[in-house]
Amino acid sequence: MSQALLEELANAVAAKLGETAGVAVVVDLDERRVRVTEHGLIREIYLGNAYEEYVRATPEARPAIVERYARIVEPDDLAPPTDEDWQRMLPKLTPRRERELLRLRFGNVENLGGIALTEHLLFDLAIDLPERIRMVQPSDLAATNTAWGDAFERGRRNLLGRSKEPWNEVASGLFMSPWGDYFDGARLALPTLFPRIGVRGDPIVTIPNRCAVLCTGSEEPLGLQLLYQATRELMQQDRPMHVAALRLVDGAWRELCADDIAIVSAVPKLAHLEYLQDALDYGAVGVLLRTALGTLGYHVEPLQSSDLDGVVITSTQLAKTPNLVIPRASIVYCNGEPLHWYDFAALLGKNLAQIDVWPVHYEVRRHPTLVEIKAARIR
Repeated sequence: MSQALLEELANAVAAKLGETAGVAVVVDLDERRVRVTEHGLIREIYLGNAYEEYVRATPEARPAIVERYARIVEPDDLAPPTDEDWQRMLPKLTPRRERELLRLRFGNVENLGGIALTEHLLFDLAIDLPERIRMVQPSDLAATNTAWGDAFERGRRNLLGRSKEPWNEVASGLFMSPWGDYFDGARLALPTLFPRIGVRGDPIVTIPNRCAVLCTGSEEPLGLQLLYQATRELMQQDRPMHVAALRLVDGAWRELCADDIAIVSAVPKLAHLEYLQDALDYGAVGVLLRTALGTLGYHVEPLQSSDLDGVVITSTQLAKTPNLVIPRASIVYCNGEPLHWYDFAALLGKNLAQIDVWPVHYEVRRHPTLVEIKAARIR
């Protein structure tokens, strides 16, 4: 992807939108979108499709593409959904980092609705229009006297009706969703689909991008081994969604946890999917979060990520400063020595206090001694 062309497209769309009075526009190149606020409502234009069209088009044809994608704030988009629109309503999986980014930039966003799937994912509702996706606002539901739960169930039924195709087996024990319709991740709202795929054990998934879900099973050794690399490759093809693994247990999705230690021990790369997710989340909100915490008097160390032998690891530094806050990382460098996070956390105990922000950050209330660091360092 050409960063220069993406920036050209985003700025052109933003400029077109800015011609409308009372519209606030924010360009987010990292997430490949333009966010628009008008009359208290937030709309988002995702530029993935627009970029592909823009690149292929001649310079003379590009203004028409900009014009078409800027239609998101036309008056018709602010009108209540029609009966036909409701037939197109679907659940939309949203990473928590998108909400947190809105909160850090605009303040209170509690009126956006939604229902949590896990700590890091939630379901919104959206109307799948021919040229764009329109998010469903609480005011849309109020206009038709529809409860959010009822609308969500209707959206699930609509999604089920377009989810009949079999999954594609990309390797032994590893499958990929067949739809590519920007609602692939939303199929997690239909947990009964996943046992039918035919994987052995509990279904385990990642959602590398908007158009792909990967699924293997807790008893699929090859599928589990291939999951990390397949996820990394797919997340580079489109806007990443959620790359940490989720497991379906008794009809409900959850993050991998201590109960899955046998699987993670056998396939350590599954833990690195979590580190990859941390880097993705922090990349979206880290700078703004550090700024917000800085206004409260904290010194916040950043999260660093690096590629080591084909896997991503995260790290942070234990700076010698008061009021220190650090992000959770796979490695903490203390006086230049690397410590695994779990060794560092065990060393500090209650002196490593989680604070009420997202992604997870901790206040360091005591610095370990040189003797403690030497004893706990990675050898």
